[in-house]
Amino acid sequence: NAAAGTYKSDNASIWDIGLGYKFTPTFSMQASYAKNTQDGSVKNGGDYTKAYNIELDYKGAKADKKGSFGVFAAYRYLGQYATIAPTYDGAMYGTKGWEVGTQYTFAKNIMGTLRYFNGKEIANDGNDNKVSKIFGRVEFFF
Repeated sequence: NAAAGTYKSDNASIWDIGLGYKFTPTFSMQASYAKNTQDGSVKNGGDYTKAYNIELDYKGAKADKKGSFGVFAAYRYLGQYATIAPTYDGAMYGTKGWEVGTQYTFAKNIMGTLRYFNGKEIANDGNDNKVSKIFGRVEFFF
């Protein structure tokens, strides 16, 4: 509510469609689109009722394979009325922009992730509300 203004309704009617395609064994693309048909508001020039993601992936780190790695680039648009709790580690709720990242397996069952997001808040309230985020994680698999 605070980020997007007042909802017209407490109900949501969100539908989502997604697809993916593997061009080669090491190069793939995923895309998804979500729309909330319950609330048709467009506030401050931003459309909060839609969300989409387009991502290109190269390779992919495997936890059991030392030295394996993967990289990706994505454009994300995460409208507040179409995403309840997005799980992207870089892009944030109510933002749009580019996210790039990599994964690397340091040793068997030890994998690191680094992501960078650069974009704007969806609200176009006259301010240039730029946002950026760096996210890093090391995972141990048992």
